[in-house]
Amino acid sequence: MPKNVPLANVKTYPTAGATPGNANFVAEFEAAFPSPANPTGYQNWNVNLANTLDAVPQAWCTSSTAAPSQNLHRLPEFYDGTPACQAEVFILIMIMASRAKKSGLGYRPIKTSFFTGSSAALPVQKPKRLTDLSDPDIWDPKEPCWLTDAHFAHTSQYWTYMGMEPPSVNLQMDVEVPEDVTVKSELELAASWPVLRDIARGASDPRVNAVTALATYTEASEGDLSAREQ
Repeated sequence: MPKNVPLANVKTYPTAGATPGNANFVAEFEAAFPSPANPTGYQNWNVNLANTLDAVPQAWCTSSTAAPSQNLHRLPEFYDGTPACQAEVFILIMIMASRAKKSGLGYRPIKTSFFTGSSAALPVQKPKRLTDLSDPDIWDPKEPCWLTDAHFAHTSQYWTYMGMEPPSVNLQMDVEVPEDVTVKSELELAASWPVLRDIARGASDPRVNAVTALATYTEASEGDLSAREQ
């Protein structure tokens, strides 16, 4: 936006957003769009509203010193699954952080008002490894799917926190819909969001697959050792 455009009557309401720019951007944003010193709750202008259970606002800052509450290195904390999947998440985040650093921007979050959504899990399944996302037969039925829960924390929990119902859309089309056109699954919806999409796509990275193989081998070896000790 041109600098000669008056912004006195312009307000912003960023929600669930990843870091939009660097420290200079944050300074310019705060100068143009003043905000409360210590914002709480959701009734604030010019402040990013973020769920502490939402992985998306953790991107793309890579400095845990500059932004202890919002940086990529915190993402492994959002998953507590099997050691193999934990290892995958860790190396995947390292890859994402490396790419963010290569940009040279030095991402920093704008001022944020945090809330904590419900930690109750959705009745969905979690893959034992990220690379198992395409194979529902491998999913662990006892645990919720991290990626789908991440979608829930990134969308529905915001509506609930603000006491609102998400908008409903009814599409009326005058064209015949092909039989092979289907509604997106919860997992596909989750993988369509920024950051979550990067996590889903990154699962096929050769480096992640290498870690998967090592972690899986380690799990199997530990299982064999435990069986022998018994």
